[in-house]
Amino acid sequence: MGDLNPSAGIPTPILHSRFLEKALHINSSTSLIHSYKSIFNGFVALLTNDEVHRISAMEEVVSVFPNRKNHMHTTKSWDFLKFPQTVSRVKKVESNIIVGVIDSGIWPELDSFSDVGMRSPPSKWKGSCHGLRNFKCNNKIIGARYYRRNGKFSQEDIISPRDTIGHGTHVASIIARNLVSSANFYGLGQGTARGGVPSSRIAVYKVVWTDGSDDIDIIDAFEDAIKDRVDIISISMGTGINANYLKDSITVGSFQAMRKGIMTICSAGNGGPEHGTVENISPWVLTVAASSTDRKIVTYLKLGNAQTFVGTTLNAFDETNFSTLVYAGDVPNIREMVSRNTSRLCLDTKSLDARLVKGKIVICDEYNVGDAALTAGATGMVIRGNDIAVDYRTFALPALFVGNRESFELMRYLVRPRVSYNILSGTSMSCPHASAAAAYVKSFHPSWSPAAIKSALITTASEMSARTTQSLEFGYGAGLINPVGAINPGLVYDANLADYVQFLCGQNYTNKQLSLITGDKIACTHYGSKTSLNLNMPSFSFPIVPSNTPFNVSVNRRVTNVGSLRSTYIAKILTPPTFTIRVVPSTLSFTKVGEVKSFTLIVEGIMNHVAAVSASLSWIGSTNKEYFISWYPNKWYQSEVVREERKLKRLDDPSRIIDKF
Repeated sequence: MGDLNPSAGIPTPILHSRFLEKALHINSSTSLIHSYKSIFNGFVALLTNDEVHRISAMEEVVSVFPNRKNHMHTTKSWDFLKFPQTVSRVKKVESNIIVGVIDSGIWPELDSFSDVGMRSPPSKWKGSCHGLRNFKCNNKIIGARYYRRNGKFSQEDIISPRDTIGHGTHVASIIARNLVSSANFYGLGQGTARGGVPSSRIAVYKVVWTDGSDDIDIIDAFEDAIKDRVDIISISMGTGINANYLKDSITVGSFQAMRKGIMTICSAGNGGPEHGTVENISPWVLTVAASSTDRKIVTYLKLGNAQTFVGTTLNAFDETNFSTLVYAGDVPNIREMVSRNTSRLCLDTKSLDARLVKGKIVICDEYNVGDAALTAGATGMVIRGNDIAVDYRTFALPALFVGNRESFELMRYLVRPRVSYNILSGTSMSCPHASAAAAYVKSFHPSWSPAAIKSALITTASEMSARTTQSLEFGYGAGLINPVGAINPGLVYDANLADYVQFLCGQNYTNKQLSLITGDKIACTHYGSKTSLNLNMPSFSFPIVPSNTPFNVSVNRRVTNVGSLRSTYIAKILTPPTFTIRVVPSTLSFTKVGEVKSFTLIVEGIMNHVAAVSASLSWIGSTNKEYFISWYPNKWYQSEVVREERKLKRLDDPSRIIDKF
């Protein structure tokens, strides 16, 4: 994939063909796969490594990067987020909101996507659902497309927007499914299944197949979603940790979506919770991690000595059946030369001796989906003592966790039951919750920019447990999302194209490199980290080298009044030892909605030899919003954390804040 500056009057595909033929002396008809037109001036081509190096060195070429594979990263969750069925809605506006889901497609016949009682799609919709086999859209699913530039399909793939994996269907249903009563998974999770914005429309862009998804297809999907005029884009996937904004398809696509006023919500990946494991870190997207809920589905294993183990799983043991327990390390398949150290993990399908396992419950020392145990004829499986998270999923046979922490690793099901509902977790499922919350906020504030919606969701989120997440904002981000609170944040940190361009300038990208992302001839006026630090978002992060030498850092921000006509906000700062933090001015007064005020945050102190230090700035008005300021030595992290809303007794007396922390 590459980018070129277009020649006036020449169609883009012809320009790209001529370039390949002239630069490499090759037949462009066999090497040129696709030319992009809407997102950026680039193309996809089959090239050798030598040809890649030759093109990369050319002055008119901004960037060349390989096509990579991207990986996919609710009856209870909405209530858990304090977002009940009775929440206030602007249904007429909500029904005009179109959410584009870039994923594995959708299964359109489900009750969740019925269009009974829905009006025709909004007039702004420019998408399509024509020419599809075995797939029909309606007034709920108003558009569907699929992409496969390499033309390679497996026997399990259906060449249409129809979902054969289930991932995309689940994501779409979390966002905008209709209300369906008595939903359950084999009796578990009984309740009303509903989306966050059930009146909204869904546009499907299938890029995920049985072997994953390709960058070239993702860029195609972004192009079409932008041209189709969706309002929100939800994409629960990523390629891994990649801080190079020039070589990531989701980064490029979401930037162009932002330019058109379309907000993109991405999953953070399931590689956490260690530092530096967050994917999709572009500041113009809302990146979402996973958390657990207060629902726990348990099963019991009673031993012969009357001792009972309680674990978490979706596959319960037969309460009336008695089975012998056997430790996997004691039953290695010696015929296959398997050692005890290998068999105890239950990972290899040939690792267990079927003669010793058949009809028994096998105890394994490593998380697995039960393939080896099932192959050996076991009736059940226990996974013991692993430092994994309890994650709801189905297994190949009845299974029980005895681990303690919750897992973020989402794995494919060995057997996907033919049922209407399922229970999934991980950042893939957190992402559509935030997408629906963004759509909900937009239904109340249609004119808000993606940055304003993002700010509202961040600054109204609820603080999560510092006891269980000692790394605080580096562990749980902004906190638990609060869709209802986000429609009335009081102040928002808004940002536009110029803000993000200056951020990229601060990352030392050249004007030529920026053209790949922006699509324009934009010149940087300033370079260096200071430019990036001033990106107008509700978080602050300073890379400081630990030493006994005092430092002084200042950054600028601006806030927009979206609350009361006349309002006053007073700065409240929680300062850690060895630091002095000031805000100038310390009071912001507004006389109209939409008014913008700027302030400067000044931090002085000594970092010493610690990993990270956190502090907070709160603007106290009719609600208390807290924006964490974080310092991290030598590395760049952008944290976005706020504490929950708290009321004041009197706005003119800042000392009378109740419910301090």
